[in-house]
Amino acid sequence: MPTDTTLRPRLLIVGAFPNPDSPIIGGIVTVCRALVTPRFIGKFELILVDSTQISNPPPRFCTRAWLSIWRFARYIRALLFERPQGVLLFASTGASLIEKAAMAIVARLLAIPVALFPQGGAVIDIIEKDRLGSSVFRAALKTGNKFFCQGLRWQQLATNHLNYSQIDAPIIENWSASPALLEVGRARFSRETPLRIIFVGWLEKEKGVAELLHASACLGNLFEFQLIIVGDGHFSAEAHALVDELGLTNKVIFKGWVSSDSIPILLGNADIFVLPSYAEGLPNAMIEAMAAGLPVVVSPVGNIPQVVTDGVNGLLVPVKDVMKLRTALASLLGDADLRMILGRNAHHTAVKSFSTEVALEKLEKEIRRMMRKMEHSASEIS
Repeated sequence: MPTDTTLRPRLLIVGAFPNPDSPIIGGIVTVCRALVTPRFIGKFELILVDSTQISNPPPRFCTRAWLSIWRFARYIRALLFERPQGVLLFASTGASLIEKAAMAIVARLLAIPVALFPQGGAVIDIIEKDRLGSSVFRAALKTGNKFFCQGLRWQQLATNHLNYSQIDAPIIENWSASPALLEVGRARFSRETPLRIIFVGWLEKEKGVAELLHASACLGNLFEFQLIIVGDGHFSAEAHALVDELGLTNKVIFKGWVSSDSIPILLGNADIFVLPSYAEGLPNAMIEAMAAGLPVVVSPVGNIPQVVTDGVNGLLVPVKDVMKLRTALASLLGDADLRMILGRNAHHTAVKSFSTEVALEKLEKEIRRMMRKMEHSASEIS
């Protein structure tokens, strides 16, 4: 007999649900924490399986493999004994994606519908350019009943390369524009702040950290500013060494990973957000910065060009182009009116498209649609 999903259907979510005092932050942590709120819990009975990394940078392979086995066992137990009506799987790239694909296959064997929600953008380039490993990622991404897309480029990948229909690959924008960050954005326009550039993300070469530091060195004699770097990663030691080499010791402040509660404060005290990545899906850090009313300087990769219009609500700079990055930052550092205009427009974009309330309503609707479709199919078979 079909379950009545007009009540609170059970939804199993595999995502990033660390303890509130955990130093681990990141895009998936941000979006997953927004689900454990009265707004969403009131609609679904949530069963949570935490897939958060235990450290930054990630632990060794053996440790990650053991944690994956334990997580998979917890997931199987939830499927068998808690019997959810649907599964929502958040996945990044690499091993995380393969693990979530295996989880999706198991759920579908038990006739439980699955929605995949991939985060990050490197896999898009791999599949579209048919690079080594694309067949594996392609197969992994085909395992869901639904494929939730952060933006248009993800949807094009799903429909053009993964055989999803457009209705089964809906666009659900990141809901990183929390009420707290939107309030920071509203308050910004009534006061002055010191000139601070902020970077939030993994300290990896692919995030454009080296290019950012070289661009900052070019600006050092022209403007008074601070570069606040929030995050950590494999490029951390090189970044610190590069700061010394370029004479930026008095300009750059490394914060490391900070608590999620600190992000609105840091963004509220900043003037410009920068993320010159080589590849992205749709970075939550960028959406958070826009919600906080910051003009953003970002690369036109992944779904970013569908959100940021150059010269309107941010500035787009080519990947690995130090001089274009320098020019973009200089234009904002030297023009308070431009910072204000782009910041206001960025805030408006966040309110309109990425507020938590709007996105979670859309997510709820799509999950319920997936559950009803599975129930309808089951009733026809019986």
